Amino acid sequence: MKVSFFLGAGASVPFGMPTTAQFLDKLRKSTNNEIFQKFLSVPEHQDIEHTLRAIENIIGIEKYGKALLKAANIIKTDPLDIFEAFLNDLRNTKNMITQQVHEHYSITDEKKQEIKKHYDVIFKEFSSNQINVFTTNYDQIIEKYGKSTNSIINDGFDSDPVRRGFIFSKKNFEKRRIENNRNINLHKLHGSLNWKKEEEEIIAKESEEYDTMESNNILIYPTLDPKDGLDANPFDTINEIFKNHAKNIDAFIVIGYSFRDTHINQTFVDFLNNPRKKMFVISPTASNDVKRLAKDNLKISNLERAWVYKNNIARTKIKGKVKSGDYIRGVFYYEPKVQIYNINYGIHVVRTFPLFKGIKQIISDDKYE
Repeated sequence: MKVSFFLGAGASVPFGMPTTAQFLDKLRKSTNNEIFQKFLSVPEHQDIEHTLRAIENIIGIEKYGKALLKAANIIKTDPLDIFEAFLNDLRNTKNMITQQVHEHYSITDEKKQEIKKHYDVIFKEFSSNQINVFTTNYDQIIEKYGKSTNSIINDGFDSDPVRRGFIFSKKNFEKRRIENNRNINLHKLHGSLNWKKEEEEIIAKESEEYDTMESNNILIYPTLDPKDGLDANPFDTINEIFKNHAKNIDAFIVIGYSFRDTHINQTFVDFLNNPRKKMFVISPTASNDVKRLAKDNLKISNLERAWVYKNNIARTKIKGKVKSGDYIRGVFYYEPKVQIYNINYGIHVVRTFPLFKGIKQIISDDKYE
């Protein structure tokens, strides 16, 4: 059975990366930016996605706003100055947020052994020369894991002797896939801190440093749908690979993802509408997250039906029997199409090992084919 992984922000929490909500809380406490604080005081803007979208929408109407005011013959010097000052404040606020993304999601080599210990538990349980990972995370945790295990990171970039750097191209995903070596095929749907734009090329750099020319940072920042830039290279290419890949595998293991992106959800919905496919969702809020996925998609059958274990130490049921040693902390839901695990992933490796061992057994069990 072909299994792939999908990692959201929660998968990076064990290594000190914040979730989107935690990132907002850190900004709220650390910045004195008056515009930012005012946006957060509005009930409709009390998360980072709403705030960034509102700022971008206002900046986007700059020329139309000026033209409208001039046409109404009410513009004088002072109102124009006020409007320009307000727009500059908004641009500075947006730059502050995007720069803080780089600061909060950058990870050091000091975490390399900790990363290796965690992902060895997961990836070795599903041993294969081809490990397929899709993620919305900006950090380089999987890249560091690959280096620590001498794996080939196949992320669409390859060396270009002319440019003396690593250049993104769709063909590189196949070009760099070496069957006899361990490959981690990494697809970063929202970009990476070290991806930069140079002379119309997408370059992977060693540095994660923020480029003050914001458009040179190749990231989809946390905003509401529809997200800007999804139809541009490299995001359109990677999303297309994701959609096609989902058609050709049997199971997704989804860790720490909240199902808030419409374009990603649609691929998951199409995936689940095939009765032979399975999904395993792991996060502290997994049951609510999956309800968000199902909300607008009526074809996912029996998504809400589940056996529920509400005791503090829940035990997995496989073939109707409780297996000693296979336990998880929190609430365990079982349903043939979607398995939902409401746990804090990665806090203790000793807990995650039996969890993934149990998932592997469900996947390989002919009874659940």
